[in-house]
Amino acid sequence: MLLWGLLITACLLIGTMPPLQIIFLFVLMGLGVGLFQTLAIRSSPDAFLATKTATDVKRALLSAPFGKLSFGVHWLAVLALLGLIFFYEELASLQALFTFYFAVLFARELGSFPGVLFLARHRTAAGP
Repeated sequence: MLLWGLLITACLLIGTMPPLQIIFLFVLMGLGVGLFQTLAIRSSPDAFLATKTATDVKRALLSAPFGKLSFGVHWLAVLALLGLIFFYEELASLQALFTFYFAVLFARELGSFPGVLFLARHRTAAGP
């Protein structure tokens, strides 16, 4: 989470400031992704506790309806970035695109943090 925040700050300090409204839209998409991930974790914590690899986590996310929604919103953010590249060339600088995508990733981490805490409590309650 700290890494994404530092990268956003670096991007904002490097060049011209991208429009805050667009950054805000990407933050909202990232929060949506994170909240859907939290709901997916809460719906089947045992499936997530059984994971060993990143592929297992992805499989567990895609097995839950909210997990599928989180992937859909994440891809929506990627498509929005592509739309900026093709239709709004003045916003398509590399610095702006990194700022927008890092905003999604930072907000996703914020939105999914309650799910991670829930999973940690669930693991502790379940025992070793």
